Amino acid sequence: MKVVHALLLGFGALVGVAASTGAFTLSRVHRVDAAIERDVALNLAAADYARGAGKVRLAAQMHALGNNGGEPLRREGMLLMRQARLDIARATSDPALTAQLKEMERVERLTTEGTDLLFAGETKAAQIDPRVLQRLNFVEARAEALGIGLETFSAKRRAHVEASLRSMVAMQSVVATVVVASVAFALLIALGLARRISRPIQLLSRGVAELGSGNFEHVIELKSKDEMGAFAAAFNVMTRNLRDMMQRIEQRNRDMSRVLDNVSEGLVTIDTAGVMSSERSQALTTWFGPAEPGQTLWAYLSPINANTAECIRVSFEMLLEDVLPIELSLEQMPKRLVRGERTWELGYCPIYEAEKIVNLLVVVDDATERLKTEQAEAEQRAFIAIIELILKDRNGTASFIEEASKLVNEIAGDAPVPRDLLTRQLHTLKGNAGIFGLKPLAALCHELEDKLIADSGEGLAKAERERLQAAWRYWTERLAVFLNDGNERKISIRASEYEQMLVAVIKNVPHLKLAEMLARLRLEPTHERLARLGEQASALAARLDKGQLSVSVEDNGVRVPSEDWQSFWSSLVHVVRNAVDHGLEGSQERSRAGKGGAPSLSLSSRYADNSIIVEIADDGRGIDWARVAEKAESRGLPSANAEQLKQALFADGFSTRDEVTELSGRGVGLAAARAECERLGGKVEVESQLGQGTLFRFRMPTPSMEEIEPRLRSVSNTRMAV
Repeated sequence: MKVVHALLLGFGALVGVAASTGAFTLSRVHRVDAAIERDVALNLAAADYARGAGKVRLAAQMHALGNNGGEPLRREGMLLMRQARLDIARATSDPALTAQLKEMERVERLTTEGTDLLFAGETKAAQIDPRVLQRLNFVEARAEALGIGLETFSAKRRAHVEASLRSMVAMQSVVATVVVASVAFALLIALGLARRISRPIQLLSRGVAELGSGNFEHVIELKSKDEMGAFAAAFNVMTRNLRDMMQRIEQRNRDMSRVLDNVSEGLVTIDTAGVMSSERSQALTTWFGPAEPGQTLWAYLSPINANTAECIRVSFEMLLEDVLPIELSLEQMPKRLVRGERTWELGYCPIYEAEKIVNLLVVVDDATERLKTEQAEAEQRAFIAIIELILKDRNGTASFIEEASKLVNEIAGDAPVPRDLLTRQLHTLKGNAGIFGLKPLAALCHELEDKLIADSGEGLAKAERERLQAAWRYWTERLAVFLNDGNERKISIRASEYEQMLVAVIKNVPHLKLAEMLARLRLEPTHERLARLGEQASALAARLDKGQLSVSVEDNGVRVPSEDWQSFWSSLVHVVRNAVDHGLEGSQERSRAGKGGAPSLSLSSRYADNSIIVEIADDGRGIDWARVAEKAESRGLPSANAEQLKQALFADGFSTRDEVTELSGRGVGLAAARAECERLGGKVEVESQLGQGTLFRFRMPTPSMEEIEPRLRSVSNTRMAV
């Protein structure tokens, strides 16, 4: 009986230990089951959130392609993202997900702002701001990152489940050991209990192992009605949900890859080290070839254009240093990538976490064809503009073509040209091309000026001179049919000159005097040149928002030799441009200075003291002689008195501007005008009062009649002999 009692007592103790162990195990099972259910809910919600972001991005792409079905898809995606975030918030209160939920709210807000801007008006697809699509790219990238974060969270919970189950197995082993050490006759009962408990645990352990290895098809075959059976059923539901979720994720990844393989832009993100992500659009590989794992963006683009790649690296480092405002740093990053005849445009969109840049989305677009189209349109506009000038002022346009041809031959010829003269010639050609509407040629001259200044050599490279020759040949060949009509140069005579000639004939003016009057008619009237300069000044003032310019022209019947003076008239373009750009104030500045009415420009010519005087006067700011003295001293030019300051004003390369524009700032224009005036045997005078205006006076000797018409010399000598 004692043995029986002992056995019973041992059996009771065994039952107590088993009951305690079982209660503890069931408690752990319930907690694990609840954690699995929350994990399933979180993973499903994360997948829905990423799917919603993908729908919004797809809606934007559909709208960009002109598909009207984008709006319903956008609303569906936005609703799906919001519902998924609320499901995650309800599923758990884990502090580890607080930052994720806040980031989700921020992503939804950016999505709403970007898509509201995209769908607000009747915006054409070609007019969509690339920054909107960049923002949506960023939204989708963040949504995918949030989903990956939740998957990582889920992986940690699965690891916790495996640890819990392993602890239960270990505890069961302890129980089995106690059973083996108990009384002999309880061995059969212990073995029976162990079979009922250990087999389900083994099945559960195997299921966890299969799940950990990535096998979502495994099913635990446990039909019992107890807690182990319930746990096995919950486990099977979890694996089925995980399998469905992974299938949806794989489908989403396939859809995303299909989108990336078919978008025309190159899309890639880089981290703070500049390393490109493995996810990128197929366009990049097509354009630049495959990238090596872990390769930086600048290393990837260096074979295409090493200078641009290096600029991207330096600019990106400045962006991360956060010294300048983000917008300014982004604006300073290279916008174009050029290789041969291909040109790509670059766009950048920073991706933030906790108000700190963690990635940069880079958008690359092949702009080659668009730029070619824009260039063709610009050339067509320029062609139409100069045709209109030919119809309006054929002689003036022909003179421009003749002078420009001479400049191009001198600039692009093989004969060496002094650097200062070459700079003046390029600047003059650029100014006249811009005035006559040939903006593509003016842009090329501006580019060559930059290279000439940046290069320490003596002139332009052969390839650059050939570019200029080819560009000018293109225009002269197109315009030849409109200019070469076989007609001789016409003599223009005004009504007042006709009346003067008629009166001279009636009054029997001596034949020699009459011949001199007729000979002067072969000269070019200054009125046409001055009027043309006035029209150009008015157009430039309108372009620079200087208001309606009041132009007065007084030629006083002055005529000059067209060929000798042609280069001089070309150089005066610089003086007129400086007067409008430097001298004249805008409307608000004129009001503050107490100047009423429109700004004015006066152009005149007259005979005086055996000289021909040409004057250009404006009522603008006047010359700041203190600023001239400061610039002259910085360049080592004499500046002790007023005369020296005037000489400095006409020096090569002298300018009071700190920046160079297409109009002015190189200090070439006034030097070219003085050089042409001195070539004609004249001199330049300047008068200016700060706040009142400036007058430039060019004084050249009047050509003698023998210079105008050599035949008059023989007639005059014959009369004297008689």
